[in-house]
Amino acid sequence: MVEATAVDEDKRARILAAARAVCARSGLEAARMEAIAAEARVSKGTLYRFFESKEELLLASLIESHLNQSYATGEGETLARVAPERRLEVLLEEAADVLAVASERMPLNMQAWGLVAGDAGRRRLLDRALSEQVYPLRTAELADALRAGIEAGTYRDDVAPEDFAAVALAIFDGTLYRSTFDPERANGRALRTSYRLLLDALRAPARGEAHGHV
Repeated sequence: MVEATAVDEDKRARILAAARAVCARSGLEAARMEAIAAEARVSKGTLYRFFESKEELLLASLIESHLNQSYATGEGETLARVAPERRLEVLLEEAADVLAVASERMPLNMQAWGLVAGDAGRRRLLDRALSEQVYPLRTAELADALRAGIEAGTYRDDVAPEDFAAVALAIFDGTLYRSTFDPERANGRALRTSYRLLLDALRAPARGEAHGHV
């Protein structure tokens, strides 16, 4: 895939959105590049300038879907204006909001996973994107927010921020996975309850109270 310039970013975003829309309607196997180009309002030549094949396009769409689950994506300035003691709470609330959209995309993402898994090269690209981009970004968002809360005196100082982030991400991913077969129980309300319990365990004790352990 050629690297998109700043001017082309809108076209690339439209193509990825069109791929998701067409595949959702027709399924991965039946989706055709011509239909995706028409949905994106670009020529077929433009589509192939960005993505050499449908498989490459689906891989890019899958990676972008994971990146968009990063809670603070596009909200950096807004989050910076949030009081340090509330940043972690805000991020976890955003995670619950993201869950609904992520759940809707899961059936298509699972199909794309199956397609990617059959090709060793594309599987390596996906694994690299997850291990070097997606999870480091999501971990850093949560860990930095917890550090800000610790410095503000809101949360205990005996919890490793990266360990907490791993737990919070596991709760999100587990809830998302369950949503594929148990949508009534895997929802934003249940996720908010889980995170609220986790935050309660992190609260710094009042003076004179002993530290517990998570």
